[in-house]
Amino acid sequence: MHAGTGGGAEVLSGYDEFPSQKLATAVSTDVADVAAFDTDVDQIIVDKAKQLTERIRDFRAGLYDFGGVTGRDVDSIYSVTLD
Repeated sequence: MHAGTGGGAEVLSGYDEFPSQKLATAVSTDVADVAAFDTDVDQIIVDKAKQLTERIRDFRAGLYDFGGVTGRDVDSIYSVTLD
């Protein structure tokens, strides 16, 4: 994650890994297996989103900072996923 300023507002940006290639492989491997697809979606997307939410919650709770920038210094946190 990276903390910085831009346009007069404090900005905290970060990224987490969303392995979309694994999801694409799972989908192309067996499209008819809906249960396996649902499991893959839960593991790949939902679990990562929960992890990101927990890290943001920890930051807001003051468990860590970025170069002295704390959760109280940041008004908004925008999650960005990269592939």
